[in-house]
Amino acid sequence: LRNGGVVHAHVEQQSSNTATGHGSFSLSSSSSLENRRLNLRLRADSLIHTHSLKQKMVGKKILFSKPDTYYEISRPPSVAGGTWIVTYRSPTVKESVSPTWDEAVIDLDSFQASSKEDWDVCSVKISIFKVKRRKCKEIGSCETTVAHLMEACKTMAKVTGFEDEGSIQSYNKDGDGDDEEGGSDGNKRTFQLRPTARGGSNSSSEVTGILTVVNANIESSKEVTMRSQRFLSTTDDDENDVEERSICPMNDDDSTSTWPLAHATRPKFSDYVASGMLNIDFCVAIDFTSSNGDPRTPGTQHFSRDGMMNDYEEAIQSIGITIEKYSTTKQYPVWGFGAKYGGQVRHLFQCGNSPTALGTQGILDAYRTVFETDLIMSGPTVIRSVLNKAALRSKGYRDAPPSSKSTMDYCVLLILTDGIVNDLQETQQLVQKYRELHLPLSVIVVGIGRADFTEFHQWNRAPPDTRGKFKFVEFRQHQFDPEELSREALQSVPHETVDYFLARGIMPR
Repeated sequence: LRNGGVVHAHVEQQSSNTATGHGSFSLSSSSSLENRRLNLRLRADSLIHTHSLKQKMVGKKILFSKPDTYYEISRPPSVAGGTWIVTYRSPTVKESVSPTWDEAVIDLDSFQASSKEDWDVCSVKISIFKVKRRKCKEIGSCETTVAHLMEACKTMAKVTGFEDEGSIQSYNKDGDGDDEEGGSDGNKRTFQLRPTARGGSNSSSEVTGILTVVNANIESSKEVTMRSQRFLSTTDDDENDVEERSICPMNDDDSTSTWPLAHATRPKFSDYVASGMLNIDFCVAIDFTSSNGDPRTPGTQHFSRDGMMNDYEEAIQSIGITIEKYSTTKQYPVWGFGAKYGGQVRHLFQCGNSPTALGTQGILDAYRTVFETDLIMSGPTVIRSVLNKAALRSKGYRDAPPSSKSTMDYCVLLILTDGIVNDLQETQQLVQKYRELHLPLSVIVVGIGRADFTEFHQWNRAPPDTRGKFKFVEFRQHQFDPEELSREALQSVPHETVDYFLARGIMPR
């Protein structure tokens, strides 16, 4: 699209409300407010594609390149004799004959299956495609229903021993024991892929692959909203905290309380949020060292194309959108480290055109502008400078005169790095020093890629007295669940925030 292109759109009349029989649609109707979405994750195995493999000669061996694959989900046409209507297209998984795609989030209204009664009669078609030389060719497809996708997920959970009834809104229909036409095996947890004939049906007996439902659950928009609101507010106190314990502010010059001690018990993080004066300041530092690889090369850490986010961007978005809910200014500094400018390695430099970025989207935009400069990815990986910069920022919050403060400020520094840090011991000492200085600062490090993060894990497991206010999370352990990544990374922040304010005698109003 950068050089011009065509956007294809399918437009059709809004379907009638099958539950009420009304043909009109209102934005204020209860059905529009209680939209349900299907969370679906699929895996394919044994994809047949050998008749079109590209051969590569390496030495005396012939290697076969694997295809890039994606899938489409379609629903039947609105009129008889029409073509299937594509409602979802997945991102592409590169070079795999057994791809596992990221979880898809699909509005059930696009299947015309907003009510539970529609799930058993709502047909869907799942087609697997391979990409070769910018051309797409179907490997195979299967037809099923929303209800059978749910049942297949439940069956797989029982087979693998990881069933969780609380997280799956499963569909059960008495007497439904038949295999689905053209698709599933005897266990009903997989579907056979067959090539689509010219008439649009799966008339061929050839099996071109197996499709497995890894996860399928349905939730309402209300449930999604309630879950997102539980992130930080529900993790503010750990199990060792005593709800009724008294508060003993620190007796030093910096701990003069400017807020009335109205609470006789330890307040919660949610109490500070409810006061409307809490401001979480978010600082982001990004690794631009050469170990990330050439950002123009597919498969490297900073590579991004066709609107798909790389791991750095996904981590920023997952954690940033959660922090943003607790920030009043939403002005965040974005720093880089490890790149060479003008022949000199910079362990701290500004990303973007301004000192701060507006919101999470601003952080992503500032990150992307770095690749439009004359940056040369270099090394070594040194993070002391960005740590000191965040500490200086948090010190300003701590030392500001009470009369000049209209908010209760606390700083969270997110460092994203792809490997071994050359100054890790010095960094650990600094984090511990900042804790002793009672700075309003928590440090979160997210490891990107497949490097050896053993030292970070060891630091993460250390006792709080020696660890400091530090948290490490490995991105690839949560890459398919952004909410879990955010929850794990920010787990300690609410408790550390409350501890800081209590130590200074600052109570929520």
